[in-house]
Amino acid sequence: MNQSLRILTAALVTFVVGSYLVYDTIQQNSPAYRVHPAVAVITAFWGASLSGLIYYFGSGWLVRRKTKGGNPKDGKLYNQVASELQNKTLIPGLWTKAFAEANGDDAKARALYIKFRVQQLYDEAQTRIARDKFERREAERAAQPRLSRTTRFANFLLGAICGLLTFLLILGMIGVLVDDSDPNETAESKLGVILGLCVPAFGFGWITYKCERALRR
Repeated sequence: MNQSLRILTAALVTFVVGSYLVYDTIQQNSPAYRVHPAVAVITAFWGASLSGLIYYFGSGWLVRRKTKGGNPKDGKLYNQVASELQNKTLIPGLWTKAFAEANGDDAKARALYIKFRVQQLYDEAQTRIARDKFERREAERAAQPRLSRTTRFANFLLGAICGLLTFLLILGMIGVLVDDSDPNETAESKLGVILGLCVPAFGFGWITYKCERALRR
């Protein structure tokens, strides 16, 4: 499953779960919905977005597990070690370690050698994958064109504004949390307002992060 399909599916999961939560909120006619209906709807979809994120990252983890090279469970590494044993091209130091831990038992030493050698090949494969990934990322970064001064200034200005808005929204959430001026305001309505403010705060924070990354070019 490619990334675009995972994003689309995660958005669909968020929409379905959010629609159900909104419907349930309307049916219950909770105090939070009566006081701040728009915030209650936003909060429902914000909560539903967690299910979409869980699906997105969970499916990504499964994809990485399937495509990861050098997994001992797929049998390829065991075939390589079997070939080494057959051709007697063993790693001397590793065989000595296995022989010592087997207390001189040749059959146990062979079993331990297979275990140690497979793990060694697996670790080497993971190191190679990490190195290739790093080199590919560095090559992509080097291939990216340098931003012009105007673009860099625009990113700096946008990042500063969004960072300020994020800070103000966080202050607003703290203010809602500590405000006791309205005795009729319930804890549920407060929570709804806070979660509703989390959505734009997260959005502005994400824009600030992207602008900061762009300035590193």
